[in-house]
Amino acid sequence: MLEPNPRPESDRLSALAALLLIAFGLSRFAFLPPLGIQIPLLGLLISIEVNSRTVMMLLTAGVAVSGCAGVLRTHPSASRAQPITWLLPGLAALSFGDALARLPFGIGWWAGLLLATAVVLGSIRLEYILLDPQDPRVPFAASALAGAAFLILAVGLFDARASGTRAVFLFPLVTVATAAVVSRVLLLDSGGWPGARYPAAVGGTTAELALGLHYWPIHPIQVSILLTLWAYLGVVLIRDLRGQQFGWRSAAEVGALAAVVVALTSFLAK
Repeated sequence: MLEPNPRPESDRLSALAALLLIAFGLSRFAFLPPLGIQIPLLGLLISIEVNSRTVMMLLTAGVAVSGCAGVLRTHPSASRAQPITWLLPGLAALSFGDALARLPFGIGWWAGLLLATAVVLGSIRLEYILLDPQDPRVPFAASALAGAAFLILAVGLFDARASGTRAVFLFPLVTVATAAVVSRVLLLDSGGWPGARYPAAVGGTTAELALGLHYWPIHPIQVSILLTLWAYLGVVLIRDLRGQQFGWRSAAEVGALAAVVVALTSFLAK
């Protein structure tokens, strides 16, 4: 008789869901006096404001990361868990939490609250499945997690644009976030660390494109879609190059994606 596939404890997931709902809700309604910080950098005085939204977003991300670590520890193959497996739940809490704070209170906000919680919990469940390479659900979980990773990246890029992040912070922010997501997606394919050069290349070029679009009068959703497509294009190209399978089909896929990116950029420039 076949043993059932391991599943995360429902009580633990329910408790984590409740904590996430509370944390997301507090980020909307809690208020703390803002704290201004000034940092001298290269002859410039850079001002940073730490407010209640910033604090609550970091706390929510901490809840997601610690909750993910706790759930993964209950897996029979918990020894295979790595810190990078906590990445997507934490980024999801950060990006969706910031997007929630921008929504007006109403039905849309409640729907966003449920979606944010579902994405964080869903990414944790998928990471749980992926701990065992012999699990028959691994192919589906890997594809689903890759899709969730790009969704999380898109929401995060939207937040960076909608918040009016200054260019001096935008470049490192987009570089690190994109490189982190690309690392996790490439790790799904190889099962081993993909190295730093590929994620850094995709992250750096995505940040350069974000800087080029920084002062254009473009809606944040359009910028987010364009940058996410560019990052996905980089992942597709790296996958084919690493697998030494860059044939005419791969060239056609990469060329089609590149054409879409160029067309979108040209259209948005009008």
